[in-house]
Amino acid sequence: MKTKQFVLALLSLVLTISTGATKIPKMNILALDDSKALISAETDPTVSSEILIEAENGQTVYYKMSKASNVFKSIFDLSNLKDGTYTVKITTGAVSAKRSVEVRNGEFAVNDIKIQVEPYFTCDGNLLKVSYLNFDEDNVSLLIYNGSQLVFQSDLGQEFNIQKGFDISHMVTGNYSVVLAGTGEDYNYRINR
Repeated sequence: MKTKQFVLALLSLVLTISTGATKIPKMNILALDDSKALISAETDPTVSSEILIEAENGQTVYYKMSKASNVFKSIFDLSNLKDGTYTVKITTGAVSAKRSVEVRNGEFAVNDIKIQVEPYFTCDGNLLKVSYLNFDEDNVSLLIYNGSQLVFQSDLGQEFNIQKGFDISHMVTGNYSVVLAGTGEDYNYRINR
C-alpha cells in the first residue's frame, strides 16, 4: 500500500513539474465590430504555439504555428463563416486553452475558456502509469488496443485528479496503443512489449 501511495505521489510530482514548466495560455476574444474579432493570447515565451480555428464538423478554418513568443494577436473577419459553432484553440507545449464561438447571422458570441493539460503516461517495466488533470470532470476511460482489437478497458471516473497504475505483465508480445478517451480529445500512448 505504501508503494502504491509513493508511486501516485511521484506521478503527481512529475505532472506538477511538467505542467509547471509550461505556462497555461490565457486567451481573449474581443468583438471589434459585428463581424471582426481580435484574438489575443498570452503564451509561453520558451516554446512555439499552435493556433487553430475549427468548425463543428472538424474542418480546419485557420491554423498557424507561431514562433516562441509571449503574446499572439490577430484580427479575424468572421463574416465569411457559416452559422455554427467554431472552436478556437491555443496550444503551448502540453497545455491548451479552448473557447467556442457561436456564429449566427453574421454576429458572434464567445463562450467560456476551457483548459486542458495532456495526460502523463509512462511504462515502468510491467506497470503502466497514467496521470490526468480532468478540468471538466469528464467521464474518462482507458482503452488498450492490440492492433484494432480492444484488449483492456477501465473506467477511470470523473474525478479532477486521475492517477492510476495498471499491471501489464500479462500482455503478450506486441505493439499496443493506449487511449485515454472521454476527454474531448483522445490521447494516445504506444507500448512495445
